[in-house]
Amino acid sequence: MEIIWTNRAHYTYDSDIAYLIDEWSIEVAKSFIDKVEQTEKLLLENPE
Repeated sequence: MEIIWTNRAHYTYDSDIAYLIDEWSIEVAKSFIDKVEQTEKLLLENPE
């Protein structure tokens, strides 16, 4: 199985990361990225 991101999802994801870096910190942005990657992993392991 593969997770397919739409163009809008990519744009929103990139915008969210840029916002977190600008308004919060790189550490917060890294935490967000980690949580997204964990969620993707869970979806791949258990797609139902």
